[in-house]
Amino acid sequence: MKKYTWYFILLLVYSVTLVGCVDAEPVDTYGSDYTIYFANSAMTGHVPVLVDLGVTDHIEQIEAILELLKSGLNDNNIHTTIPDEVRVLNVELSNNSVTIDFSRDYTAMSSPIVEIVCRSSIVKTLTNIDTIDKVEFKIEGIPLKNSEGNIIGPMASNDIIMDLKDEDISVEETTFTIYLGAQNGSHLVPVQRTVKVDADLGYETSILQLIIEGPREDEEFRSTVPKTTEVKDIYIREGICYIDLSENFITDPVDSSVSDKLTIYSIVNSLAERYNISKVQFLIEGEIKEAYKGHFSLDMAFEPNWDIVQK
Repeated sequence: MKKYTWYFILLLVYSVTLVGCVDAEPVDTYGSDYTIYFANSAMTGHVPVLVDLGVTDHIEQIEAILELLKSGLNDNNIHTTIPDEVRVLNVELSNNSVTIDFSRDYTAMSSPIVEIVCRSSIVKTLTNIDTIDKVEFKIEGIPLKNSEGNIIGPMASNDIIMDLKDEDISVEETTFTIYLGAQNGSHLVPVQRTVKVDADLGYETSILQLIIEGPREDEEFRSTVPKTTEVKDIYIREGICYIDLSENFITDPVDSSVSDKLTIYSIVNSLAERYNISKVQFLIEGEIKEAYKGHFSLDMAFEPNWDIVQK
């Protein structure tokens, strides 16, 4: 399954709440009429910039804003949020709500995080116009839907919650509970790890790295994940933690006494210890794989399994 395919699957699970990170401070202004929310250099949040559009017609204003979000400004501190290949097919304004119809290229963005920043930048920017309260998204005439097949509908600025990164990560040590294999490989064992969390990595990546490191020399536990595994990306949506791992996770060997079931749930259970995670979806090199070593289907989000944890 190619990236654009799994990306469309992820797109369907988005609810009316978008996830992003805290905005940066405004950069130098290019006018005084409209605030446009471009992306920061890391593509994890927005940079508000004041601009003049030079048009008064509402539709022309919207189209000019969308074009700026796509073409950008001559400023290295800000980045576009609408990818160049994405086309705006139609714009309609009715009863203080604007509907934007995009080409199918919208579903082929390089990552879900890029789409989050894109969509939230559009909503935040357009709802700053006095005549616009909500923004609705369509893909070639088809409204975006949630995981239950319901139309998401128009989105207001207060539908956007900014928390892509852990903004409150402290330099103090944090204690995590991770799950490693028991000595006989029959079940998982909860293990306490106290570490200083790198603010650039976040809690979830730190947890995965602890699992990859496995047991210490003085511990009689079993590794559950190949030590060659790399964490490519990680993000959370509606309680689902999406983890993108390197191909080594599937191809490289792990302790022979540890079953595939323990490998999967050592990760799922460890991440589910976080208050904001209820399920885990695995990606391998940016793609959803049909199965893990032919045994576990990876095209679904896993709930934790506490029955295989040592009582």
